[in-house]
Amino acid sequence: MLLRALPDSGLASEKPDAATPAFRVHTFVRNIEGFFASVWPGERKAKFADFCLERGLSHAPSASGEKRGRRLFEMLYCEACGDLLLGGQRGQSCEGATVELLPSATNLENLPERPGAEYYDDMTLDEFAVFWPVEKTPAASEKGWDVWQKAALNPVTGIVTVGQETSATNAETVHGYLYFQNPPPAKKGEPVKPPSAQPFCCPNCGIDYSSRPATNRARTPIRAFRTGVTKSSQLVATELFELLHAIGADAKSIVFSDSRQDAASMALEIERLHLRDLRREILVAAAREMISDAEKEYIPEEEFKEKRDKAIQAGDDDTLERLYELKTNQKGIANLCKFRRVKIDSLLESGGDSIGKISSELAGLGISPYKYRPSADGDDKAVWYDNFIKDKNIVKYHEKLSLSDRLAIKQRIIDDQSELIDDVIFANTFFALEETGLAYPCVSDNENTPELDAWLRVFAGVYRVKENKYVDPEQSDSWHVGKDVKKAKVKRLARALFGDDNYLDNLTQVLNQFAARGHTAGLLNIGKLFLKVAKSGDPYWECGNCGRIHLHLGFKRCTRCAEQLDITPKDSVEALWEQNFLGKRIARGERDGVKRFRLKRRRIDRADG
Repeated sequence: MLLRALPDSGLASEKPDAATPAFRVHTFVRNIEGFFASVWPGERKAKFADFCLERGLSHAPSASGEKRGRRLFEMLYCEACGDLLLGGQRGQSCEGATVELLPSATNLENLPERPGAEYYDDMTLDEFAVFWPVEKTPAASEKGWDVWQKAALNPVTGIVTVGQETSATNAETVHGYLYFQNPPPAKKGEPVKPPSAQPFCCPNCGIDYSSRPATNRARTPIRAFRTGVTKSSQLVATELFELLHAIGADAKSIVFSDSRQDAASMALEIERLHLRDLRREILVAAAREMISDAEKEYIPEEEFKEKRDKAIQAGDDDTLERLYELKTNQKGIANLCKFRRVKIDSLLESGGDSIGKISSELAGLGISPYKYRPSADGDDKAVWYDNFIKDKNIVKYHEKLSLSDRLAIKQRIIDDQSELIDDVIFANTFFALEETGLAYPCVSDNENTPELDAWLRVFAGVYRVKENKYVDPEQSDSWHVGKDVKKAKVKRLARALFGDDNYLDNLTQVLNQFAARGHTAGLLNIGKLFLKVAKSGDPYWECGNCGRIHLHLGFKRCTRCAEQLDITPKDSVEALWEQNFLGKRIARGERDGVKRFRLKRRRIDRADG
């Protein structure tokens, strides 16, 4: 078994022979239901130890000579910057300015008739308390709903006391902030909801989700260390299927559960999550392929002059004519090869009867390039794949479609794919494109606008992208001049860059530069943006405060928390490719020739029958 695992370890120089005996392995993957640790004070941030995964334990195992181990607290983290927080269910015995953090609920007398929420994600502020063990001013939330009060945590008893003067003499006291909330106002006719235990804004990096709809569960960046059954199952299934496809086997998945409904739901979720990851991969791969194709066709100026001079000396008019024709045709790809910036519209659209690169790849794998729901009774007279036809390796619109039908489908593809691309490019987690080291969004096809490229990511972070699923362009405020900007994060960064006296005028200049490129009123249009595709050896920078990855220096400040960036690169992008899930899959696919696949295929008829 150890020999069989050598190829994945990176230690073996050769792959095993195809005749290497195969064997069956039963793998059990445990889903994490929480992450717990003890805490003690550090210089500015708390330190953690005694890590464990067992929910309900109040104390860690005791060390030699100790009667009892240290108190355990539930660990929370920001999905954007990774900063750590503590949490616990509120004890009932504490009153006033004190709160006890408990690993499990205390209202046992209500069981089993009225069980409380089991996990942090579903709890209210009266049930769960969040403590940030850091001695610095928390980032302000956009709408003022988050309130952080100075407090001190006794790591032995688990009691948090509000007020900075309390417990100041105790050497083991952990100082920080306890979370409270000004609940959002209820809509007319709706009951007032109790404040939630989940902060809308990260106190460390300032990422703010308060602009998301109230019905959305992902309205907080502060997460518990809890893996979902479907997501972990999907990751395992994807890796296993990839291995089976690599050896030419027919990959199949069998889902077991206590009920048919649960098994069907899990199978559906595995496929859905796999398709989401597949779409991310296709976007980046299509951009990289477009540049690769352009580089193969492009003739450098020196090589062109050399061939032209030889043709003139030889009197070869035919060769000379072909050279000038080629030179004329490649004017459009000269900048693409030089700056490696792909316009997003070019990935979505294509001339003639063929569809865009992304849509073609999706359709070729049997995936609808636009949102499609089959008929409930199964009697579909116009299923999505009937609208396309495959001619060799090119997917085209079916000739039976009228011009109006073709334009309608084309618009649906652009609208749906644009929303997907926004999620891939501007996600706040490690799935964001720039975090992978593969590419980053920019506003032009050259390198003359590094600061505006940085502002692009700032604007996207405050929901100024038209195609974002949380944005309604009709309801968004128009930003024409600096004083129109109401977002605190944007104004805070502008003050840091330009000073209190000039930041409004400079914000007006930024808005004017965006408007000149088609992004009017401070709202960004996905199709008019570009992707700068990184190549081996390109550097990257990492924010020392929130950990955000930057593939360019921009205005030399972090585009998330506004802290100064170290101008010395941390490493080259290859390091990110090996660390990030998406980057690793794409780099491995190009290196080892691993093809993309989906879990369920639908065949597209060929033009030749």
